[in-house]
Amino acid sequence: YGVLKRYVGCFFGVILSSLLFAAAHAHFPSFVPLFVLGSCFAIAYEWSGSILVSMTMHSLFNSLTLTALAFPEIISQ
Repeated sequence: YGVLKRYVGCFFGVILSSLLFAAAHAHFPSFVPLFVLGSCFAIAYEWSGSILVSMTMHSLFNSLTLTALAFPEIISQ
């Protein structure tokens, strides 16, 4: 996002980095949710000025997703 922002500005930087984030995950049915998630990460980086915030958000999301996959009974209750 940071490099894109220098060349295309904040708004298009978020859009382009989110498109890249969704495309990098290569799962077409999840493209829109991944795009939204990528946007949240880019906006969090913009607001905080720290990549650690986005990295922490990504780690938490992945952890929650893996927990839901490993223990589906927790989600269904």
